[in-house]
Amino acid sequence: MIRQPFRRRRAKQEQAAPAELLHRSSQLRCPAIFLSDLHLGSQLCEADGLLHFLGQIRPDLLVLVGDVLDLQAIRHHAGCDPLDLDRALLRVFTEPGPLHLFAGLRRELKAWLPERHQQVLSRLGRLIELGVEVVLIPGNHDASLRRFCPLHGPGWTLRHELLYSAPDGRRMLAVHGDEDDGVVGLHDGLVQALVSTQETYTALAAGLRRLSAPLAGPQPLLVGAASGQLMSDAAELLAGHWHRAGCSRPPLDRHGLSPAFTLERLMKRGLGHDRRLKRRLLQRLQKTPWPDQVLEGVMGVDAVIAGHTHIPEATAFALPGADGPPQTLRAGAGSRRPSRCRCHIEYYNDGSWARGQKRLGRTALVVANDGAIGMVQQERSGRIVAFQPPRFAFNTYPMQPCRGCGVMVATP
Repeated sequence: MIRQPFRRRRAKQEQAAPAELLHRSSQLRCPAIFLSDLHLGSQLCEADGLLHFLGQIRPDLLVLVGDVLDLQAIRHHAGCDPLDLDRALLRVFTEPGPLHLFAGLRRELKAWLPERHQQVLSRLGRLIELGVEVVLIPGNHDASLRRFCPLHGPGWTLRHELLYSAPDGRRMLAVHGDEDDGVVGLHDGLVQALVSTQETYTALAAGLRRLSAPLAGPQPLLVGAASGQLMSDAAELLAGHWHRAGCSRPPLDRHGLSPAFTLERLMKRGLGHDRRLKRRLLQRLQKTPWPDQVLEGVMGVDAVIAGHTHIPEATAFALPGADGPPQTLRAGAGSRRPSRCRCHIEYYNDGSWARGQKRLGRTALVVANDGAIGMVQQERSGRIVAFQPPRFAFNTYPMQPCRGCGVMVATP
Protein backbone atom coordinates (compact mmCIF):
# COMPACT_ATOMS: atom_id res chain seq x y z
CA MET A 1 0.00 0.00 0.00
CA ILE A 2 1.34 3.41 -0.99
CA ARG A 3 1.74 5.94 1.81
CA GLN A 4 0.76 9.56 1.34
CA PRO A 5 4.03 11.34 0.43
CA PHE A 6 3.35 14.45 2.48
CA ARG A 7 1.06 15.49 5.32
CA ARG A 8 -1.97 17.31 3.99
CA ARG A 9 -1.92 21.08 4.32
CA ARG A 10 -4.85 23.19 5.34
CA ALA A 11 -7.70 23.21 2.84
CA LYS A 12 -7.35 26.90 2.13
CA GLN A 13 -3.73 26.59 1.08
CA GLU A 14 -4.26 23.34 -0.84
CA GLN A 15 -7.07 24.80 -2.93
CA ALA A 16 -5.19 27.97 -3.85
CA ALA A 17 -4.74 27.07 -7.52
CA PRO A 18 -2.05 28.98 -9.41
CA ALA A 19 -3.27 31.74 -11.65
CA GLU A 20 -3.26 31.30 -15.42
CA LEU A 21 -0.37 32.51 -17.53
CA LEU A 22 -0.06 36.28 -17.59
CA HIS A 23 -0.96 38.57 -20.43
CA ARG A 24 1.83 38.97 -22.98
CA SER A 25 2.75 42.48 -21.76
CA SER A 26 3.35 41.19 -18.22
CA GLN A 27 5.46 38.15 -19.13
CA LEU A 28 9.21 37.79 -18.88
CA ARG A 29 10.07 37.13 -22.53
CA CYS A 30 13.60 36.31 -23.69
CA PRO A 31 15.52 33.86 -25.91
CA ALA A 32 16.41 31.41 -23.13
CA ILE A 33 15.97 30.70 -19.42
CA PHE A 34 17.96 28.10 -17.47
CA LEU A 35 16.55 26.49 -14.30
CA SER A 36 17.92 23.61 -12.27
CA ASP A 37 17.32 21.49 -9.19
CA LEU A 38 13.53 21.60 -9.02
CA HIS A 39 13.50 18.37 -6.96
CA LEU A 40 9.89 17.47 -7.68
CA GLY A 41 8.88 14.79 -5.18
CA SER A 42 11.01 16.19 -2.37
CA GLN A 43 10.10 18.22 0.70
CA LEU A 44 12.76 20.64 -0.51
CA CYS A 45 10.85 21.57 -3.67
CA GLU A 46 9.37 25.07 -3.61
CA ALA A 47 6.46 24.05 -5.82
CA ASP A 48 4.22 27.04 -5.03
CA GLY A 49 6.86 29.57 -6.05
CA LEU A 50 7.84 27.48 -9.06
CA LEU A 51 4.24 27.37 -10.30
CA HIS A 52 4.01 31.16 -10.12
CA PHE A 53 7.39 31.61 -11.82
CA LEU A 54 6.48 29.33 -14.72
CA GLY A 55 3.30 31.35 -15.11
CA GLN A 56 5.33 34.55 -15.48
CA ILE A 57 7.83 33.48 -18.14
CA ARG A 58 7.60 32.89 -21.88
CA PRO A 59 11.12 32.20 -23.25
CA ASP A 60 11.86 30.72 -26.65
CA LEU A 61 13.88 28.01 -24.90
CA LEU A 62 13.55 26.68 -21.34
CA VAL A 63 16.44 24.49 -20.20
CA LEU A 64 15.98 22.36 -17.06
CA VAL A 65 19.57 21.72 -15.98
CA GLY A 66 19.21 18.56 -13.91
CA ASP A 67 17.43 17.17 -10.84
CA VAL A 68 13.98 18.02 -12.17
CA LEU A 69 12.69 14.88 -10.44
CA ASP A 70 14.00 13.66 -7.09
CA LEU A 71 13.52 9.91 -7.51
CA GLN A 72 15.33 9.14 -4.25
CA ALA A 73 12.95 11.39 -2.28
CA ILE A 74 9.96 9.82 -4.05
CA ARG A 75 11.15 6.38 -2.95
CA HIS A 76 11.49 7.64 0.62
CA HIS A 77 8.07 9.29 0.89
CA ALA A 78 5.98 6.86 -1.12
CA GLY A 79 7.65 3.69 0.10
CA CYS A 80 7.47 2.33 -3.44
CA ASP A 81 9.54 -0.46 -4.90
CA PRO A 82 12.38 0.99 -7.05
CA LEU A 83 11.39 -1.46 -9.77
CA ASP A 84 7.86 -0.01 -9.86
CA LEU A 85 9.33 3.46 -10.29
CA ASP A 86 11.62 2.25 -13.07
CA ARG A 87 8.70 0.60 -14.87
CA ALA A 88 6.68 3.81 -14.65
CA LEU A 89 9.53 5.81 -16.20
CA LEU A 90 10.00 3.15 -18.86
CA ARG A 91 6.37 3.53 -19.89
CA VAL A 92 6.77 7.31 -20.17
CA PHE A 93 9.77 7.15 -22.50
CA THR A 94 9.14 3.99 -24.52
CA GLU A 95 5.40 3.54 -24.98
CA PRO A 96 3.94 5.61 -27.84
CA GLY A 97 0.93 7.74 -27.05
CA PRO A 98 -0.70 11.13 -27.56
CA LEU A 99 0.68 12.60 -24.32
CA HIS A 100 3.71 14.90 -24.28
CA LEU A 101 6.59 14.25 -21.90
CA PHE A 102 5.31 16.09 -18.85
CA ALA A 103 1.74 14.83 -19.21
CA GLY A 104 3.15 11.31 -19.31
CA LEU A 105 5.25 11.94 -16.20
CA ARG A 106 2.22 13.28 -14.35
CA ARG A 107 0.14 10.26 -15.33
CA GLU A 108 2.73 7.69 -14.31
CA LEU A 109 3.94 9.41 -11.12
CA LYS A 110 0.54 10.63 -9.93
CA ALA A 111 0.37 8.11 -7.09
CA TRP A 112 3.70 9.29 -5.67
CA LEU A 113 3.79 13.07 -6.26
CA PRO A 114 1.99 15.75 -4.21
CA GLU A 115 -0.69 17.64 -6.12
CA ARG A 116 1.32 20.85 -6.33
CA HIS A 117 4.25 18.97 -7.85
CA GLN A 118 1.91 17.42 -10.40
CA GLN A 119 0.72 20.91 -11.27
CA VAL A 120 4.32 21.93 -11.99
CA LEU A 121 4.52 19.13 -14.57
CA SER A 122 1.24 20.33 -16.06
CA ARG A 123 2.52 23.91 -16.21
CA LEU A 124 5.67 22.76 -18.04
CA GLY A 125 3.44 20.93 -20.51
CA ARG A 126 1.34 24.06 -20.93
CA LEU A 127 4.46 26.06 -21.86
CA ILE A 128 5.22 23.50 -24.58
CA GLU A 129 1.70 23.93 -25.93
CA LEU A 130 2.28 27.70 -26.03
CA GLY A 131 5.37 27.28 -28.21
CA VAL A 132 8.19 27.15 -25.63
CA GLU A 133 10.85 24.57 -26.46
CA VAL A 134 11.86 22.64 -23.32
CA VAL A 135 15.14 20.76 -22.88
CA LEU A 136 15.47 18.38 -19.92
CA ILE A 137 18.96 17.40 -18.73
CA PRO A 138 19.05 14.66 -16.06
CA GLY A 139 21.05 15.14 -12.85
CA ASN A 140 22.18 12.81 -10.09
CA HIS A 141 18.74 12.68 -8.44
CA ASP A 142 17.05 11.62 -11.68
CA ALA A 143 20.09 9.90 -13.20
CA SER A 144 18.03 6.90 -14.34
CA LEU A 145 16.62 9.15 -17.10
CA ARG A 146 20.05 9.23 -18.73
CA ARG A 147 19.54 5.76 -20.19
CA PHE A 148 16.85 7.26 -22.46
CA CYS A 149 19.10 10.06 -23.79
CA PRO A 150 19.00 11.40 -26.41
CA LEU A 151 15.28 11.49 -27.02
CA HIS A 152 12.96 14.12 -28.39
CA GLY A 153 9.30 14.74 -28.98
CA PRO A 154 7.03 17.63 -29.98
CA GLY A 155 8.42 20.68 -28.19
CA TRP A 156 10.76 18.80 -25.84
CA THR A 157 14.17 17.14 -25.82
CA LEU A 158 15.88 14.85 -23.30
CA ARG A 159 19.68 14.91 -23.50
CA HIS A 160 22.83 14.56 -21.40
CA GLU A 161 23.93 18.15 -22.05
CA LEU A 162 23.10 21.07 -24.33
CA LEU A 163 25.44 23.18 -26.44
CA TYR A 164 23.52 26.44 -26.75
CA SER A 165 24.43 29.24 -29.17
CA ALA A 166 23.55 32.61 -27.66
CA PRO A 167 22.30 35.48 -29.87
CA ASP A 168 25.77 37.09 -29.74
CA GLY A 169 27.48 33.92 -31.01
CA ARG A 170 28.84 32.61 -27.73
CA ARG A 171 28.67 28.86 -27.26
CA MET A 172 27.37 27.89 -23.83
CA LEU A 173 27.36 24.34 -22.49
CA ALA A 174 24.54 23.44 -20.09
CA VAL A 175 25.43 20.44 -17.90
CA HIS A 176 24.21 19.48 -14.44
CA GLY A 177 27.73 19.07 -13.01
CA ASP A 178 27.40 15.91 -10.91
CA GLU A 179 29.60 13.92 -13.31
CA ASP A 180 32.64 15.68 -11.86
CA ASP A 181 31.56 15.31 -8.22
CA GLY A 182 33.22 12.35 -6.50
CA VAL A 183 30.79 12.47 -3.56
CA VAL A 184 27.75 11.39 -5.62
CA GLY A 185 29.45 8.07 -6.35
CA LEU A 186 28.72 6.81 -2.85
CA HIS A 187 26.92 3.51 -2.29
CA ASP A 188 23.23 3.74 -3.20
CA GLY A 189 22.14 2.62 0.26
CA LEU A 190 24.16 5.38 1.93
CA VAL A 191 22.82 7.98 -0.49
CA GLN A 192 19.25 6.86 0.21
CA ALA A 193 19.90 7.10 3.97
CA LEU A 194 21.22 10.65 3.58
CA VAL A 195 18.19 11.61 1.49
CA SER A 196 15.84 10.14 4.10
CA THR A 197 17.57 12.11 6.87
CA GLN A 198 17.37 15.33 4.86
CA GLU A 199 13.68 14.82 4.02
CA THR A 200 12.81 14.14 7.66
CA TYR A 201 14.71 17.22 8.84
CA THR A 202 13.06 19.39 6.16
CA ALA A 203 9.58 18.14 7.06
CA LEU A 204 10.21 18.93 10.74
CA ALA A 205 11.54 22.42 9.95
CA ALA A 206 8.57 23.12 7.65
CA GLY A 207 6.15 22.04 10.38
CA LEU A 208 7.77 24.37 12.89
CA ARG A 209 7.57 27.26 10.41
CA ARG A 210 3.86 26.65 9.86
CA LEU A 211 3.26 26.72 13.60
CA SER A 212 5.21 29.93 14.14
CA ALA A 213 4.04 31.87 11.06
CA PRO A 214 0.58 32.80 9.77
CA LEU A 215 -0.77 30.89 6.80
CA ALA A 216 0.34 32.53 3.56
CA GLY A 217 -2.26 33.30 0.96
CA PRO A 218 -1.78 33.02 -2.80
CA GLN A 219 1.21 34.97 -4.08
CA PRO A 220 0.62 37.73 -6.64
CA LEU A 221 1.98 37.23 -10.14
CA LEU A 222 4.09 40.34 -10.62
CA VAL A 223 7.18 41.04 -12.67
CA GLY A 224 9.34 43.53 -10.80
CA ALA A 225 9.74 45.68 -13.92
CA ALA A 226 8.76 45.65 -17.56
CA SER A 227 10.26 42.61 -19.27
CA GLY A 228 12.86 44.54 -21.29
CA GLN A 229 13.89 46.69 -18.33
CA LEU A 230 14.17 43.65 -16.07
CA MET A 231 16.44 41.89 -18.57
CA SER A 232 18.60 45.00 -18.84
CA ASP A 233 18.85 45.37 -15.06
CA ALA A 234 19.72 41.70 -14.61
CA ALA A 235 22.45 41.82 -17.25
CA GLU A 236 23.89 45.06 -15.87
CA LEU A 237 23.93 43.74 -12.33
CA LEU A 238 25.69 40.53 -13.32
CA ALA A 239 28.14 42.40 -15.57
CA GLY A 240 29.15 44.58 -12.63
CA HIS A 241 29.66 41.37 -10.69
CA TRP A 242 32.66 40.54 -12.90
CA HIS A 243 34.37 43.85 -12.15
CA ARG A 244 33.74 43.56 -8.43
CA ALA A 245 34.98 39.98 -8.30
CA GLY A 246 38.51 40.97 -7.42
CA CYS A 247 37.65 43.60 -4.81
CA SER A 248 38.48 43.29 -1.13
CA ARG A 249 34.83 43.00 -0.06
CA PRO A 250 34.75 40.05 2.38
CA PRO A 251 32.67 37.02 1.34
CA LEU A 252 29.30 36.43 2.94
CA ASP A 253 29.62 33.83 5.68
CA ARG A 254 26.88 34.53 8.20
CA HIS A 255 23.89 36.90 8.17
CA GLY A 256 21.09 34.52 9.01
CA LEU A 257 22.09 31.42 7.09
CA SER A 258 20.18 28.23 7.85
CA PRO A 259 21.77 25.50 10.02
CA ALA A 260 21.75 23.06 7.08
CA PHE A 261 23.52 25.54 4.80
CA THR A 262 25.97 26.49 7.55
CA LEU A 263 27.00 22.82 7.82
CA GLU A 264 27.31 22.57 4.05
CA ARG A 265 29.38 25.76 3.96
CA LEU A 266 31.79 24.49 6.61
CA MET A 267 32.23 21.18 4.78
CA LYS A 268 32.88 22.84 1.43
CA ARG A 269 35.33 25.29 2.91
CA GLY A 270 37.16 22.72 5.03
CA LEU A 271 37.34 19.93 2.42
CA GLY A 272 37.70 22.11 -0.68
CA HIS A 273 34.86 20.19 -2.33
CA ASP A 274 33.60 23.13 -4.40
CA ARG A 275 37.04 23.90 -5.77
CA ARG A 276 37.80 20.30 -6.74
CA LEU A 277 34.46 19.94 -8.52
CA LYS A 278 35.06 23.00 -10.70
CA ARG A 279 38.65 22.05 -11.41
CA ARG A 280 37.58 18.61 -12.67
CA LEU A 281 34.80 20.16 -14.74
CA LEU A 282 37.17 22.61 -16.46
CA GLN A 283 39.77 19.92 -17.09
CA ARG A 284 37.17 17.63 -18.65
CA LEU A 285 35.77 20.37 -20.87
CA GLN A 286 39.22 21.41 -21.99
CA LYS A 287 39.95 17.85 -23.19
CA THR A 288 36.61 17.49 -25.00
CA PRO A 289 36.74 17.71 -28.83
CA TRP A 290 34.06 20.27 -29.69
CA PRO A 291 32.37 20.67 -33.08
CA ASP A 292 34.07 23.25 -35.33
CA GLN A 293 36.96 23.58 -32.89
CA VAL A 294 39.85 25.30 -34.68
CA LEU A 295 42.78 25.06 -32.30
CA GLU A 296 43.73 21.90 -30.48
CA GLY A 297 43.88 22.27 -26.70
CA VAL A 298 41.73 25.41 -26.66
CA MET A 299 38.30 25.36 -25.04
CA GLY A 300 35.57 24.89 -27.62
CA VAL A 301 32.93 26.66 -25.53
CA ASP A 302 32.81 30.18 -24.12
CA ALA A 303 30.70 29.49 -21.04
CA VAL A 304 29.34 26.64 -18.96
CA ILE A 305 25.99 26.67 -17.14
CA ALA A 306 25.63 24.21 -14.28
CA GLY A 307 23.41 23.37 -11.35
CA HIS A 308 23.96 20.66 -8.73
CA THR A 309 25.51 22.77 -5.95
CA HIS A 310 22.32 24.88 -5.37
CA ILE A 311 24.57 27.95 -5.05
CA PRO A 312 23.98 30.68 -7.69
CA GLU A 313 27.29 31.91 -9.00
CA ALA A 314 29.00 33.79 -11.84
CA THR A 315 32.78 33.47 -12.07
CA ALA A 316 35.34 33.71 -14.87
CA PHE A 317 37.92 30.93 -14.56
CA ALA A 318 41.40 30.96 -16.09
CA LEU A 319 42.16 28.00 -18.33
CA PRO A 320 45.50 26.35 -17.50
CA GLY A 321 47.90 26.20 -20.44
CA ALA A 322 45.64 28.18 -22.78
CA ASP A 323 47.05 31.20 -24.63
CA GLY A 324 44.94 33.54 -26.69
CA PRO A 325 45.16 36.72 -28.72
CA PRO A 326 45.34 40.00 -26.81
CA GLN A 327 41.65 40.65 -27.35
CA THR A 328 38.80 39.03 -29.31
CA LEU A 329 35.74 40.93 -28.20
CA ARG A 330 32.27 39.45 -28.64
CA ALA A 331 30.54 42.75 -27.86
CA GLY A 332 30.94 46.34 -28.94
CA ALA A 333 33.48 48.72 -27.50
CA GLY A 334 32.60 49.90 -24.04
CA SER A 335 30.77 46.70 -23.10
CA ARG A 336 31.13 45.82 -19.44
CA ARG A 337 30.72 42.10 -20.13
CA PRO A 338 33.79 39.83 -20.18
CA SER A 339 35.38 39.37 -23.60
CA ARG A 340 35.34 36.20 -25.68
CA CYS A 341 38.88 35.19 -24.87
CA ARG A 342 40.67 31.85 -25.25
CA CYS A 343 42.36 32.23 -21.88
CA HIS A 344 39.29 31.90 -19.69
CA ILE A 345 35.79 30.52 -19.55
CA GLU A 346 32.68 31.95 -17.92
CA TYR A 347 31.12 29.69 -15.27
CA TYR A 348 27.49 30.19 -14.23
CA ASN A 349 25.42 28.30 -11.71
CA ASP A 350 21.71 29.09 -11.98
CA GLY A 351 20.92 28.09 -8.38
CA SER A 352 17.96 25.94 -7.37
CA TRP A 353 14.27 25.74 -6.52
CA ALA A 354 14.85 23.51 -3.52
CA ARG A 355 14.10 25.07 -0.14
CA GLY A 356 17.20 26.45 1.51
CA GLN A 357 18.66 29.74 2.65
CA LYS A 358 16.11 32.27 1.42
CA ARG A 359 18.52 34.73 -0.18
CA LEU A 360 19.88 31.99 -2.48
CA GLY A 361 16.82 30.13 -3.74
CA ARG A 362 14.29 30.68 -6.55
CA THR A 363 16.85 31.88 -9.09
CA ALA A 364 17.25 31.47 -12.84
CA LEU A 365 19.74 32.43 -15.51
CA VAL A 366 18.31 34.48 -18.39
CA VAL A 367 19.66 35.32 -21.85
CA ALA A 368 18.69 38.66 -23.41
CA ASN A 369 18.05 39.36 -27.10
CA ASP A 370 21.57 40.78 -27.52
CA GLY A 371 23.17 37.77 -25.82
CA ALA A 372 23.74 39.45 -22.46
CA ILE A 373 23.55 37.08 -19.48
CA GLY A 374 21.68 37.99 -16.33
CA MET A 375 20.25 36.34 -13.25
CA VAL A 376 16.81 36.85 -11.76
CA GLN A 377 15.19 35.78 -8.52
CA GLN A 378 11.58 35.36 -7.51
CA GLU A 379 11.05 37.14 -4.21
CA ARG A 380 8.81 35.68 -1.53
CA SER A 381 6.20 38.25 -2.51
CA GLY A 382 6.06 36.68 -5.97
CA ARG A 383 7.90 39.43 -7.88
CA ILE A 384 10.74 38.62 -10.28
CA VAL A 385 13.71 40.95 -9.77
CA ALA A 386 17.30 41.26 -10.98
CA PHE A 387 19.69 39.25 -8.81
CA GLN A 388 23.37 39.34 -8.01
CA PRO A 389 24.71 36.11 -6.48
CA PRO A 390 26.51 36.55 -3.15
CA ARG A 391 30.01 35.22 -2.63
CA PHE A 392 31.10 32.82 0.07
CA ALA A 393 34.50 31.86 1.38
CA PHE A 394 34.28 28.41 -0.22
CA ASN A 395 33.71 29.79 -3.76
CA THR A 396 35.95 32.87 -3.61
CA TYR A 397 39.26 32.20 -5.33
CA PRO A 398 42.53 34.06 -6.00
CA MET A 399 41.93 36.60 -8.77
CA GLN A 400 44.27 37.92 -11.44
CA PRO A 401 43.91 39.70 -14.81
CA CYS A 402 43.30 37.38 -17.75
CA ARG A 403 46.33 37.13 -20.04
CA GLY A 404 44.21 37.67 -23.12
CA CYS A 405 41.82 40.48 -22.26
CA GLY A 406 42.51 41.74 -18.74
CA VAL A 407 39.22 40.63 -17.19
CA MET A 408 39.67 39.52 -13.57
CA VAL A 409 39.62 35.72 -13.57
CA ALA A 410 39.85 33.10 -10.82
CA THR A 411 41.97 30.01 -10.41
CA PRO A 412 40.05 27.18 -8.70
